[in-house]
Amino acid sequence: MRLFKNTNYDFLGKRKIAITISLVVIVAGLLSIAVKGGLNLSIDFTGGTIAQLKFEEPVDISELRSLLQEQDLGNVGIVAFGDENEVLIKTAASGTIV
Repeated sequence: MRLFKNTNYDFLGKRKIAITISLVVIVAGLLSIAVKGGLNLSIDFTGGTIAQLKFEEPVDISELRSLLQEQDLGNVGIVAFGDENEVLIKTAASGTIV
């Protein structure tokens, strides 16, 4: 079974086109990073704590957010996760969940 009839491709002859396309894509990526103000690094690169909590009853996220603001943890992100009684809490590197 033959997939290609002519396997004589001039890769080196097309190198200028390939280099030009590569440079355009690289410059576009760098410009995108510059325009957006840098990379959006997740907790893996910035540090911090992620806690997945499961409560026995459904939880009110706004009430939970106000309770965590009283703890002075800094920027805390709370996301509904899974069931209505599960939440995901993310804190900055300096904050710890008590």
